[in-house]
Order: sequence, then C-alpha cells, then structure tokens
Amino acid sequence: MKKKMKKKVKKIILTLVLVPVFMVSIYFFAVLVGAMPTIVDAPDTESAEYQIFFTDNTYHVEICLPARFSPFREDIEDVRGDSGPDEGYYCFGWGDRTFYPETPFLEDLNFTLVMHSLFRPTDAAIRISFYAGPIRGEVVTAYKTDKQTIDLLYEYIDNFIIRGEDGKFSVIPPETVNAVYGDSLFLNAEGTYSLFFTCNNWTADALKYAGIRTGLWTPLAWNVLR
Repeated sequence: MKKKMKKKVKKIILTLVLVPVFMVSIYFFAVLVGAMPTIVDAPDTESAEYQIFFTDNTYHVEICLPARFSPFREDIEDVRGDSGPDEGYYCFGWGDRTFYPETPFLEDLNFTLVMHSLFRPTDAAIRISFYAGPIRGEVVTAYKTDKQTIDLLYEYIDNFIIRGEDGKFSVIPPETVNAVYGDSLFLNAEGTYSLFFTCNNWTADALKYAGIRTGLWTPLAWNVLR
C-alpha cells in the first residue's frame, strides 16, 4: 500500500514538473517559428523620402514617426500645451496598463507584477514620447519609407487610442506614472496584454498593417525587426 502511494506521489510530482516544462518548451518553439518573416521579399526602401525609427531596449520595441504627419497634433497640444516642432518625432509603445507606466527598468520588476501581466489578461496603455529631431543611439534602428506607410502606422495606432465622449484622449493621470518617463504621455488603450499578445506583438502587428517586414509571431523583442 505504501509503495503504491509512493508511486502515485512520484507521478504527481513528475507531472507537476514536466507539464510546465513542456508548456514553456512549446511557447519558445512557437517563438522560434514566429521569427519567420511575414514578407519574404521586402521592398527596397533605400530611395524612400522619409525616415522612421524603432527603439529596442532588448525587451520592448517602440515606433517613432515624424510629428509633422501625425493626426494627433491637436490632441497632443490640447494635453501638453505644445505639439512639438515639425521636424520632431513621436514614439509609440503599447503595454500593460499597470506594468508599463510604473516599471521603466528591469530592476523595477517584481514576481507578482510580472505574473499578473503575463497570465491574467489586463487593460492596456499607450505611451507617447517626444523627440525634437531624428533619433540616434545604440538602441535605435532607422528605416526609410514613404508617406503612405507612415499614414498606415498612424492609422493602426489611432485604432488603439481610447477617447472620451468629448473625443479627447483618455489620459492616464501623470501622478500614477513613474517620474523617469519625464514628459511622456500615457493613454488608456484598446486591447488586452497577455503572454500571447505582448507589447512586441502589438508593434509587429503595426508593421504588418503597414506592409513592413516583421516576424509571424513576436512576443519577444528580438524578432520584431526582420
């Protein structure tokens, strides 16, 4: 009887260990498959007139677009009192409504918050950050494109921005945002953040929407820019 009980306990423990390992393995196998590009023959954009940028801090990719073409200039001016210079850029990222505004650095993470964000689908937020001109740096990738592609990217972003009954941005109170974000705006956004639709999936879907090459499924940052 004791031997049977021991075998049963061992099976239960083995199952408890192997099932999570199996699920994690399947997830990362899907990530590898998802790295396959959606567009095999990417269009030649070297002669394109305009430049956009992507910032990648190894775990989160944002899209930076010319401010002069933005349909949000009046909205931004209404909130900030200034929409920035014509030669400036607006950068957009999407993420968990609590996690994103409150945890700008990896060292700010805690187990409870990560588990809540990944395994319990949550409301979302969009961040808009502001640059006075073209963006430079080790984490920045420049991409040449045309006006139509920029318009499509703005259209995709607009589809996620929540507005009030008055048509104005639904702004997340600045006092709830980590001070390191400076003058960035955080807006309530459509969609739910989860293990299967992350900030990087959102960015990659924007690229697909605009016809820019990216991975098939990109929950991690490394396979967004293909």
